[in-house]
Amino acid sequence: MNLLKKSELKSHDMYEFCYAKDYLNHWNDDSLYLIDEEFIFLMPYLDKVFSQYHYFGPQKVTVSEWEKVKQLAFGEKGQKECIIKFFIQIDEWINNDRNQNDYFWILGI
Repeated sequence: MNLLKKSELKSHDMYEFCYAKDYLNHWNDDSLYLIDEEFIFLMPYLDKVFSQYHYFGPQKVTVSEWEKVKQLAFGEKGQKECIIKFFIQIDEWINNDRNQNDYFWILGI
């Protein structure tokens, strides 16, 4: 799972991980992007944490909810290194939130 920055985008079929401050905007410079084909790998975990995840719209995600998603993913046997790297990158991104909000948004395609 390869997270991209805005300058690296080559397609518009992306899920955007954006900080709370950027919720009303799309295509933010400090957001991270994941192509829709790779986002599929998160769906089983998101569906267990959220009763109705908004795949085609904005989804507010608290840090504690994200921790649950991560625990579910890490709990699977034989987890791939790319998934672990993905969660490490998201954790670093969350920690770089200048406003230190306890939530972020995933903006759907």
